Amino acid sequence: MRLLYRYIISELLTPFLLSLTVLTSIILMTKILNIADLLLDKNVKPQTLFEVTGSIALYLLGITLPLAFLISILICFSRLSNENEILALRGGGINISKIAFPVFLMGSVLFGLSYYLHGEILPRADWKSVMAIYDLSQFSPSTFLQEKVWMEGLGNSSIYIKNIQENNHVKNIAIRQVIPGYSIPREILADSGKYSYDPQTQKLSFILYDAHVDQPAGDSKRFLRIDCKTYSLALSVTDKDFSKPKKRAYHLTFNELDSQISETPKNQIDYRYLVYEKHSRIALAFASLVFFMLGFPLSVRLQSSAKSASLTIGSVLGLLWYILLLLGKGLFIKEHLPVPICAWLPNMIMGTAGVILMRRIWIS
Repeated sequence: MRLLYRYIISELLTPFLLSLTVLTSIILMTKILNIADLLLDKNVKPQTLFEVTGSIALYLLGITLPLAFLISILICFSRLSNENEILALRGGGINISKIAFPVFLMGSVLFGLSYYLHGEILPRADWKSVMAIYDLSQFSPSTFLQEKVWMEGLGNSSIYIKNIQENNHVKNIAIRQVIPGYSIPREILADSGKYSYDPQTQKLSFILYDAHVDQPAGDSKRFLRIDCKTYSLALSVTDKDFSKPKKRAYHLTFNELDSQISETPKNQIDYRYLVYEKHSRIALAFASLVFFMLGFPLSVRLQSSAKSASLTIGSVLGLLWYILLLLGKGLFIKEHLPVPICAWLPNMIMGTAGVILMRRIWIS
């Protein structure tokens, strides 16, 4: 019997790992595209890019693990059924429960793994990616300032630097500032200079050497030139959002959630969100066992061994599961049903269908 169990698990592992990789990669790409501009604009180091990508990919495992398990069951057992291996096993005196046991065992392991991931690892991974993106979004002269391009986004000023050197020194600087009431800007030219940034005041300050200031004067077509040995100015970056993100319920571990739930009065709206968050995570982890009850009888009855058929059925079931997740969340927001029912709604509906299918295959 151990040989049979090893054989079935080995047949499950390959499509499971392949499905997990493909699903995670597809969803990860959509997430990365949402922050692609930020990653490209900031000239992100490879290490930082790897950390952000890894944190997001790890967080996505909470969704892709049960879906990959469902697809692997459909692919594995539809092939075994189509090639009459299931029939041969049952003809040899092995009942369907023994064939299903290694699948149930693998689903139980995935449930335990998912429970731990949702309770400890995934909240921390999500929070780490949020803070990494926040750090990247912060204004930094080393990432903002570039050579030989006009840089906008500094209040009423734009700046051009021909050469950026070490220790915050610059060469050949041009600054244009829009002056209210004039159609031409103030222009500041300097041979060299030095910059600094104060995160408290959110000011990018320059000390320019051998500077020439062309100030609009009189009518808008005339300039007043001012020559300076040194010229100081501070450019505002306060139009950017520097608000630090706060931890939300989905960033808390199970221990932190339990602590928050115990400290929050039941009549506060936060209490419902905290309870829903914990129930929804446990329900997501339990989805592996629900997909076992649904996928195993479907795959045994599936007459086609083509992977496309299994993928189609898996995609439809996965989409239905996701729609039920959204429905449950909508009912929770509208307060139409108790919190646990809203969180467990997809598992309740699909699990009931799985129990019915399991019963039919046992009777047959």
